[in-house]
Amino acid sequence: MDRFPYVRLLKEYLKAKSAVLDGPTLDVRRRNLQRVFQVLLDLRRDRIIDTLDPRKYAKNEIDALVSWTDSKSAGYAAKLWTAIEDFLLYNDNDIVKRLEAKSQWRRPYPTYAPGPVKDEDWLRDALGRLDALVGWRAEVAKFVVAFMFGTGLRPGELRLADLSDLDTRRWVFKVMHPKDVPGAIVGAELVVYADTRVQVLDFLVARERRVRELGFDPAKVVALIPSERGKHFSEAGFRNLRVDTFRDAGLQGDYRVLRRTHEQILMDRLEAHDYKEGSVIEISAKRLRHSIQTAVRHYADLRTGRGQRAAQDAWETPIVKVTDRRG
Repeated sequence: MDRFPYVRLLKEYLKAKSAVLDGPTLDVRRRNLQRVFQVLLDLRRDRIIDTLDPRKYAKNEIDALVSWTDSKSAGYAAKLWTAIEDFLLYNDNDIVKRLEAKSQWRRPYPTYAPGPVKDEDWLRDALGRLDALVGWRAEVAKFVVAFMFGTGLRPGELRLADLSDLDTRRWVFKVMHPKDVPGAIVGAELVVYADTRVQVLDFLVARERRVRELGFDPAKVVALIPSERGKHFSEAGFRNLRVDTFRDAGLQGDYRVLRRTHEQILMDRLEAHDYKEGSVIEISAKRLRHSIQTAVRHYADLRTGRGQRAAQDAWETPIVKVTDRRG
């Protein structure tokens, strides 16, 4: 299929994007755009579209793809159009933006259901279970759980961190590998709060011991969390470490839940300190380094369960009327 411009341009696009998208995200993007190409081949065969060259797509091609994605779930359609639009823009084709500006194309938005979160009792139990395990991989898992719980980092941001990104004198962590999203700042400083610092110091002691056991000079090992080769863990290696240690410790969940948990606890504590809704959202957005819109969505959705419980309590609690017997 290399004779098709789409295939050649897709290879160039994926190569360029490999510098800014992590492995799993890039794989999803590749699969989605390959699936789109198969659909386009069928559309071209049926003479519904005029070209297979993404540089020449016009309203006809976009309308045909809309008809196809309309049968998909909102979440999947949103992912497909994110990939399609970005691929076209890479090839200097802004047809999607132009159609959207003319109200001739409507961007699909995925429905959102808030994921589960943990709590501080879970953290204490998890750290105790991991502490009972022996070995470097258990030390890594214990540190990652504590640090992500206490900072709200993304897994990739911690996996790719260097030792120099963590300043234990000022107690700040520099996010040098943020997620590739609009407005992401390389080097943004994240305060490491007091209840996380003990776990950090314990890990740094274990790290130096492990590095020496591997025969490396601790001063020359760059990775904050070094693998057995003294390098940063691969994405797959980092995931497998979590799967293995969580299984051995009898824990459920993954690292991503810890980011959601940090946001939930932060919002709850801000409210407990009488911060109003607007301030809770703004402070949380800044801490988690995502948009105000994302924080608003999480603020509302994370409280859905609380609101439902409050409504149930109000409904099921009988109203006691006091009869005035005077007179």
